Amino acid sequence: PQAVSGVDAEVTDSGLLLDGPTLREGDSYTVESRRPVDDDAVLANETGAVPDRIAATYLQLPDSTDDRVVELAKSLTEGAGSNYERATAVERWLEANKEYSLDAPQPEGDLVTEFVLGDAPGYCTYYASAMTVMLRSQGVPARFVTGYTPGQQVTEDEWVVRGLDSHAW
Repeated sequence: PQAVSGVDAEVTDSGLLLDGPTLREGDSYTVESRRPVDDDAVLANETGAVPDRIAATYLQLPDSTDDRVVELAKSLTEGAGSNYERATAVERWLEANKEYSLDAPQPEGDLVTEFVLGDAPGYCTYYASAMTVMLRSQGVPARFVTGYTPGQQVTEDEWVVRGLDSHAW
């Protein structure tokens, strides 16, 4: 997001949309967004330094981070030449090795440790949490984000977004 109008909300310097009041039926707002780069070759070649303000926020790890998760992330990203390649390596491992299920059990301990090192399935929150921790442990700035998929189009210019459209990435 670059700008928002029509509601009392703001876009932070780091591109987060801070919500305003609860929307009611008939309310509308406009968000102006910038399209991210969607070219694998360009992203894979991006090796620039991480700005200090980004590193200070998006490289933090929870105290509960298990060394075995860090070591796994290190082995998966070894030889990667860019943050994009590191992210792709972790994403591919999660897709190939973890089962997706909306009926995933609630972990008793640390979610990331149990999901990454265990054999229980997980849903989007599990995957996004695991990927965020694994990437941050390898010096790749990452953030856990929640929001909604587009929902269901009901008329040419109207969409209905329900709770089942919630997602984490």
